[in-house]
Amino acid sequence: MPCSYKIDHEKGLVVTIGAGVVTAAEVLESECSLLTEPGFEISFNQLVDFGQATKLISTGSDMKYLADIAPWGDGSRRAAVMPDKNIFGLARMYEVYNERNGSDWHVFKTMEEALAWLGEGDHSKAVADKVML
Repeated sequence: MPCSYKIDHEKGLVVTIGAGVVTAAEVLESECSLLTEPGFEISFNQLVDFGQATKLISTGSDMKYLADIAPWGDGSRRAAVMPDKNIFGLARMYEVYNERNGSDWHVFKTMEEALAWLGEGDHSKAVADKVML
């Protein structure tokens, strides 16, 4: 599956991985399936790693819809790593829609930047201990 995730319940962290060609429908399916996961809480943080993604098939309308239905709550910090410039552009659009919705979601070009940002606040130890799958 081009878009998958792993939940660390103890650390309150969801690590989402995108690889190869990823579609908006696959991102939607991944996000929605979180809601059925035992023990998932909308307050968990998220680290999204699209470092292995070669293409994101999506539109601006898709990005708005995904931001509007995202299963994350107040206090959740979400960081995304999008090294590909085209994918980064779409993710930046998603970031703007999330900002309008009051979500704390930011896109970065490197894992180090994302982890440094996620490491701020109450979850610094969780992120520092978790880094990679």
